[in-house]
Amino acid sequence: MKTRLNKTEAAKIDFLKSVGKEDFSLCATFSRGEEMMEAIRLENYIPGSDRLSAIKVKDVPFILITTKTFGIIVNSVGVQNGGRFEVHEMSNEAFGRYEEHLRKALSTGGKNHRRNG
Repeated sequence: MKTRLNKTEAAKIDFLKSVGKEDFSLCATFSRGEEMMEAIRLENYIPGSDRLSAIKVKDVPFILITTKTFGIIVNSVGVQNGGRFEVHEMSNEAFGRYEEHLRKALSTGGKNHRRNG
């Protein structure tokens, strides 16, 4: 399924395609994906009324969590490792690179992107 993205969400995905697992550290491991998503909710102070969705995006090695209010959560991602679900948190260095990437992406003109989901 293809979804039209706004510039901010497209920039988030472009950045996540450029990082690797070395830019994240393992925070927690769960036996169910729902538990992983709730941990990401709590870690990012996302209200219980905001619905979470887990998505996979081509060329991104992580499970991404999206919300209606915040869009794609970038600093916390999921990884399925065998039958377990892991929460990984972005390093401070990688988050600095993300902020710079987002600043540049939003300061230049551009069209909406499409993503496979």
